[in-house]
Amino acid sequence: MDFLQNLLGDNTSKLVSSLVDKAGFSADQAKAFVPEATGSVVDAVKNAGNIDFSNIGAAAQNVMGQVDVSSLASKVGIDTGEAQSGLNAIVPNLLQIFQDKAGGSAGIMSMLGGLKGGMLGGLGKMLGKD
Repeated sequence: MDFLQNLLGDNTSKLVSSLVDKAGFSADQAKAFVPEATGSVVDAVKNAGNIDFSNIGAAAQNVMGQVDVSSLASKVGIDTGEAQSGLNAIVPNLLQIFQDKAGGSAGIMSMLGGLKGGMLGGLGKMLGKD
């Protein structure tokens, strides 16, 4: 099963709805943004090391500071302001999902341990992008 689908489970539709409601995305933009943003956030968690998930707001700020927003924006064909708004809308929810599914950054790091070829390469292959 796809790593991102496994991680997000049934929460993808909630994340899409949050982007539409809070960030003004169209449904199509939101559907394209969620997997790319999730990959960027997972990579940021990996690069940030041990994040304290007891304060999701502070953890979200930490993680968002690690994300390459302009790269994310170009991947989904939106401007950086829209990408930042999208991250603001879903990163706290993503981190809560990570906490619930994997037990925080240590669990995420453990889950990522099986990926070969680097985080972005592994996510790209899982998303069907060679």
